[in-house]
Amino acid sequence: MLRTDRKKSDSAALLALARRIDRPDVRRLFARFCHEVAHFSEDVVIESAPFDVTLRGPCGFAVAVSPLRELFLVSLGKSRLFDIRVASVDDFTSALDLTLNKYLAAQARTPSAS
Repeated sequence: MLRTDRKKSDSAALLALARRIDRPDVRRLFARFCHEVAHFSEDVVIESAPFDVTLRGPCGFAVAVSPLRELFLVSLGKSRLFDIRVASVDDFTSALDLTLNKYLAAQARTPSAS
């Protein structure tokens, strides 16, 4: 039950951030991107801040998503040295692919619990 309530509050926070994006198509891509990354694993945690949302997973995986007026930025890693500008479906696909690769690389570095 607690997990469901948390998911609802996460969704509300994401929708509030998405409203900062003027273009409805990019707003939908923002919400879809966050939803997809949050479902990489049950261990992915959503942390909302006033200007962005950070999705953190096990093994040091982190991605920050920042909505802007015409697009949103995807910043991979804790240092945020690498930003991907997303304003179209092609950009969305590239950002999601790179984020998934980063997540899988972080998972591969984890010793298995066998």
